[in-house]
Amino acid sequence: MRPRLFAPLGIENPTWDTDPQGRSLGGSGLHITTEDIARFGQMYLQKGEWNGQRILTEAWIDEATTAHSDNSNTQTNPDWTAGYGYQFWRCRFGGAYRGDGAFGQFCIVFPEHDAVLAMTSGVQNLQLVLDRVWEHLLPAFGDTTLPEDPAAQKALTSRLSSLTLPVAEGASASGIAAAVSGTTYEIEPNEFSIERVRFSFDEDSTTVTFTNGLGEQPVSAGYGVWREGTSESRVLGREYPWSSGLGKERMAACGIWIADDTFELRICYTESEVCPILRFRFAAKQIAIEVEPNVSWEEPTRTILTGRGES
Repeated sequence: MRPRLFAPLGIENPTWDTDPQGRSLGGSGLHITTEDIARFGQMYLQKGEWNGQRILTEAWIDEATTAHSDNSNTQTNPDWTAGYGYQFWRCRFGGAYRGDGAFGQFCIVFPEHDAVLAMTSGVQNLQLVLDRVWEHLLPAFGDTTLPEDPAAQKALTSRLSSLTLPVAEGASASGIAAAVSGTTYEIEPNEFSIERVRFSFDEDSTTVTFTNGLGEQPVSAGYGVWREGTSESRVLGREYPWSSGLGKERMAACGIWIADDTFELRICYTESEVCPILRFRFAAKQIAIEVEPNVSWEEPTRTILTGRGES
């Protein structure tokens, strides 16, 4: 795919989930940026051309984005009943069609309006996202070029530069922090394959080290601020043999004491939809961990893990 698709579109660092033999899955698990998704959609909008180069035939573009499957009786959300082509869903408004990834990765192509919308997100209600597109963006499309508006452009730039994920509110210190710092907790068998958790609390940050079947995974978190780093494996990642080959992932974490006996850790994998929250409640040598995923194939539910500490 590199010489035939990625390189011509200027997609520089694509990675793909692989099977145990190291082969790219192909059908799912592609990791690219939001801008790369937009490039792909723009190539489809241009009927298979990019910078004057033919990438796909126009006949294939038309065939792939035409509804071939009637899914009106198998889906409940309106935008999943308009028909399905070859890896593309038809949309119910604006003559649009879309590529559709897990938990809110969208590439929506509007041929009637000469527009492409690319989104990456981590949400459970995908229909709600599309409803907002039809409610706010689609009516704003027009046939004429908008006049320049420096004030609006400045306001938009300022707004985008200030966006951030929320951090928990609380205290950067606790009366029990010194007592639990350096303690390793053995965790009862659980669905996330977390075997042990160790804490190290410092003045300006904390490090929570998780151990699973893939080894140790330290997470460094700022108090009430995001601290960036990298991850060799995801804290809540199950040991799927077909989800490998990604290497280090960019991540950020923040933590805070939300009660004197409870520390909250928020983790964001910045090029993924996964942003879980973990709350650690300490009681003598016991620990209870509340795991709150932001997305799940089923309705996200909070899970309580338990363990016992040894210095």
